[in-house]
Amino acid sequence: MILLSGSNLCPWALSRRPQEAARRITAHLGCGNVYGSTYILECLKSKDASQIVKAVERLIEEGNPYYLFGPVVDDFLPQGERMVPMEPLRAIRENSNRRIPVLVGLSEMDGSVLLYIKREIVHMSFDDLVRYGHEILVPLVTTLSNLGTDAVAVNRMVEYAYSDKAPARDKDQLVLEIVKMFSDGLFRAPIMKFADEISNRGLATYLLVNEFTSRDIYDSHTNITGALHGTDMIYLFAPTAYRQTFNMQLTFGEEKIRQTLQRIVYTYASNGNPFLGQYTPRWDRYTPEESKYASLESSSINQGYQRHLIAFWNQLLPDLAELVAKNDGRYTTTPTDTGSPSVTDSQ
Repeated sequence: MILLSGSNLCPWALSRRPQEAARRITAHLGCGNVYGSTYILECLKSKDASQIVKAVERLIEEGNPYYLFGPVVDDFLPQGERMVPMEPLRAIRENSNRRIPVLVGLSEMDGSVLLYIKREIVHMSFDDLVRYGHEILVPLVTTLSNLGTDAVAVNRMVEYAYSDKAPARDKDQLVLEIVKMFSDGLFRAPIMKFADEISNRGLATYLLVNEFTSRDIYDSHTNITGALHGTDMIYLFAPTAYRQTFNMQLTFGEEKIRQTLQRIVYTYASNGNPFLGQYTPRWDRYTPEESKYASLESSSINQGYQRHLIAFWNQLLPDLAELVAKNDGRYTTTPTDTGSPSVTDSQ
């Protein structure tokens, strides 16, 4: 199995609170605040398609905090009709097949996909982007990451770690920090948690990190550089995919990346053991204790990938969210989808 830039533990891989998303849509449609599923369905049936589309667009403008179009755990259906019968983390811990090796890959700037999804940020002023980040983007990331829906302290901590680093009036640096926030919260941290979980289950796990600075495949008109989301696939299927995207030939460095990536995938698909090159160190399995990984750019084997940053998202922020929930007079549970604390109103 090969997973590049994603896993079932990523916040965007599952729809969060789909009923709440449906209620928000019906509220935009003027259906009131009745929570019954039958009432919601009848209200939706009474609206035409254009009205529903506009309501969905409004939800998206609000940041789509419940990831409306993602799959839903359907354990409420009869067993033969279920498509996603278990929460992702529970599925890993209970059903992982130890005979299947897993190659997990990520790109340093996976959050650059934000430049494609939310192109409007390119046209915002510095002040508008600061406000948009505070009101929409930061709550979107923390809500999707199951860190609470109105956890002001959690959101402030994330702002301090990212957007606060941008110098005043420096919009390019602010965009970069927002992209880093998306990269770390929605890709890097959950992917590393996935690697930890499957390794602990006994699966042969290999970690590949793409740090190669690529061209801007999103035509974002920003100064963002780095290993952008999706560029590994362009190099994997180069030169054809590369020519179609950039209408030019590979550079010397890009050709080297292409050869290395194709060699890794071919050897792994052939015998389950990824191979970097003839004169490179042995690529050992990933374990949470040693955290060994291969660098695509340098063809080297390294150890201890971004431990402090990963702990910020996978340990510190969930702990902070739990403290916030307790201070709000509520208790927390640990759901089986992400392992992070979620907030439940006390009875």
